[in-house]
Amino acid sequence: MRTLELQVVCLPETARNIQYAVVTHGKLPATPEQLYRLVMQRLEGGVCVFVYIISDGSYRTAIGTLNSKLIPGNPPARVAKADEPTQTYWDFERAAFRDFRRNNVVAIINL
Repeated sequence: MRTLELQVVCLPETARNIQYAVVTHGKLPATPEQLYRLVMQRLEGGVCVFVYIISDGSYRTAIGTLNSKLIPGNPPARVAKADEPTQTYWDFERAAFRDFRRNNVVAIINL
C-alpha cells in the first residue's frame, strides 16, 4: 500500500482553520503576497492545488492551472472584475475558468 504524504504551505494565522492532516516541511511564507506569488508560479508551470477563502467566508480547495498546454480545447477566458484584485485560473474540477482574490489565498497543497 502506498502512503500519500501531503505538504501544506499556509499562512500561520490560517493554519488552524484548514481541515487537513498536515505534514509541513520547510518555511512558511511570511506574507499573503509571497503565498500568492508562489501559487502563481505553480499555476503558470503546471497544476497547482491551493486553498482560498470564498465570498461566504468558507474555504475552497482548487485544482487549477494557467499553463495553456494543459487547458483542454480553446474555452473563452472569464474576465475578472476591474475593481477587485482577482486572478483567473482554469479549474479542472469545474472544467471552466474561475477566479479568486489574490489576498484570499491561504494554502498550497503539494501532492
